[in-house]
Amino acid sequence: MFENFRFETFVDVHSNIFEEYLRSVISKLPKENPEYRAIQEKIEEIYKEYPKVLTALDME
Repeated sequence: MFENFRFETFVDVHSNIFEEYLRSVISKLPKENPEYRAIQEKIEEIYKEYPKVLTALDME
């Protein structure tokens, strides 16, 4: 093996491109997908009904 050889995965090399793609897809979901909007509204209703759920969930 070469001493200077450094193994890099596809994600390591191209992660910024992949992240940009995901951000663009995710940002379009609320505007273009009615099923996504319906699910988001249902989640918000659950949070309003059970506000302590938010303290138990890690949103990051």
